[in-house]
Amino acid sequence: MKTRCLLLSGLAMSLLSPLHADPSERKTAWDDAPPGFHWAELGPRTALLEASAYAAMRHVSLGTGSDETGDGSSAKPWRSVRKALASADPAEGRVAVLVAAGVYKEGTLTMKSNVDLLGGFEPKTWSRDIFQHQTILSGEGKNRVLLGANDSRLDGFVIDEG
Repeated sequence: MKTRCLLLSGLAMSLLSPLHADPSERKTAWDDAPPGFHWAELGPRTALLEASAYAAMRHVSLGTGSDETGDGSSAKPWRSVRKALASADPAEGRVAVLVAAGVYKEGTLTMKSNVDLLGGFEPKTWSRDIFQHQTILSGEGKNRVLLGANDSRLDGFVIDEG
């Protein structure tokens, strides 16, 4: 049986995880939760994107993008995450790479400092819903999927077969 992981805000949750306990069990099993802990904030959810937090935004879409003729804009996205990461220049400030729904099979990707890789986007309007627009990074059962970097973020992806 394959296990898929959904990564959101640096939190990996197995889809077969016991964290989906019956709410009545939570009251007895987790009475010692730290002050300020909120069950409703645990697990995957679509987070709003603060565009003002980024010096640059790049776009990737399997369906509408091209690594040859694209420029990373919302109108002319790149096709591969690899191209977007290679083109992101951390020297220009914090960069957001918005990745549209699809299954991306690109071997091992390497993150860059000051770059946030964000999945769950619809490629026409670039609206975000991680459940409706599932974005999958696949290792195809033979590759690592991703190597991290300091001061980078991976959010809104399903990691599969890595």
